[in-house]
Amino acid sequence: MVAHEETKQEKVVYSIEEVSARLENPQSVTFGELLKKNFECCGDGRKAEAVMGVFGGPAGEILLFGSVMEDEVGRELTQEEVDLVVTQFIEKMGGLYMHSDLHGAEHVLGAVGQHVEHDNLEAFFNNPPAKIREQLLQALSTADGIGCGHIKQMMNESSYGVSKGLIKKFIRSFFTALWAQKPGDDRVKYDTITVEKHEEGAVVNVKLDTNGKPINDQTQVPVIPPNEDGRQVFMISTQVSAALREQKYEPFMREMADKMGVSLSDTYLGKTNAKGDSQFGMTATKLAKGLPIYEVTYDENLKVVEKKKAA
Repeated sequence: MVAHEETKQEKVVYSIEEVSARLENPQSVTFGELLKKNFECCGDGRKAEAVMGVFGGPAGEILLFGSVMEDEVGRELTQEEVDLVVTQFIEKMGGLYMHSDLHGAEHVLGAVGQHVEHDNLEAFFNNPPAKIREQLLQALSTADGIGCGHIKQMMNESSYGVSKGLIKKFIRSFFTALWAQKPGDDRVKYDTITVEKHEEGAVVNVKLDTNGKPINDQTQVPVIPPNEDGRQVFMISTQVSAALREQKYEPFMREMADKMGVSLSDTYLGKTNAKGDSQFGMTATKLAKGLPIYEVTYDENLKVVEKKKAA
């Protein structure tokens, strides 16, 4: 694998019309499926698969909730406690996903003296030689070895409020679970995006018009590809993410706290949402600086009822 350097180029900006084709007649999952299975992904614009996007995907959300737990208990979580969260999440939520990219992969491979062709990256990271796994974990736990921009920012910027220790323990737990999977078990997924450059031209925030009703198990949620016909956009849904935090992540983390023997306050979710909103703003400023943010609203039948530029 040949190392590459990113070159600065003029940022492309898309109008809402230029990204509208992918927004019509989207694929969908029910919110109930999102609660029970791991369908949400990072909204990285280089991904060609249809996603329900949130910066950092479920890995980013676990780190967010875990960081607020650390704030409340006044100490870092132990490796055993993080292992508990990761293994139980996989069992109860149907899996766990994290992505990397070529920049992160090349750093890691260089650190362990390995050469792997792009087509073989998934196979390599899913089952690397046992003798280099500890060395791999060390490289994967550095900022340069993290290919998700949101989680990389967590590692690099103290303003995100996530301890480096928590991130490193999560990465160890994640890969320990990945490497323990039996053949045919793909609940833990590590995806290396092989599109080299971030060339996003907009941020699309997907919203749902539920006629005033709360999002429930039967609510249809659109899943849309961030990268289509070579046009990349950051694809997210702050509304659905907020519902998932309330109905999926908070109850799960409270259950984990009980198992750990620690107490969480009544304001745990509120604190998490506040920190999550702050992290979203920082990542958007860093990765999507200068890009327009479009809000696209769907009705209950997944028909687009409004497209507008966010104020």
